[in-house]
Amino acid sequence: MFGDVLPGKYAIAFFQDENGNGKLDTKRFGVPSEPFGFSRDAMGKLGPPSFEAAALDLPAGPVSVVMNAKHL
Repeated sequence: MFGDVLPGKYAIAFFQDENGNGKLDTKRFGVPSEPFGFSRDAMGKLGPPSFEAAALDLPAGPVSVVMNAKHL
């Protein structure tokens, strides 16, 4: 949950730190080994999606955004 976010264009990236070490762990070639995701459920090719692919236009006031974690 985020508070006091001004209206505007935003992109969100997240990961679930399953082992609690404070970082996104990866396998060979940098492939994430923990669940991760981006706003708009955007995915990139061989890396994160572009800002535009994940961008949301947030209005003033409360808003709810649903993002789904992926596990590769």
